[in-house]
Amino acid sequence: TTLSAVYGQTIQLPVKALYQGKEVTVRTEDIVFTMAPEAGTISGFEFTANESSVKNVKITATLASNAENVRKIQ
Repeated sequence: TTLSAVYGQTIQLPVKALYQGKEVTVRTEDIVFTMAPEAGTISGFEFTANESSVKNVKITATLASNAENVRKIQ
């Protein structure tokens, strides 16, 4: 998914979780977000772009229970 945000703008991150192909409820504490490069802040499911000159940022959402395993793999 590609989203656009100008500096200072806050946008909703379209986060959804599936279990056995069906959408399930996900809470903010269930997700660990990472971004590269740093280009703003994430609070809950909202991203606020900062005033950097970055034009593209990759935001990844990982289930908190899997975050430690993902860090070990990378």
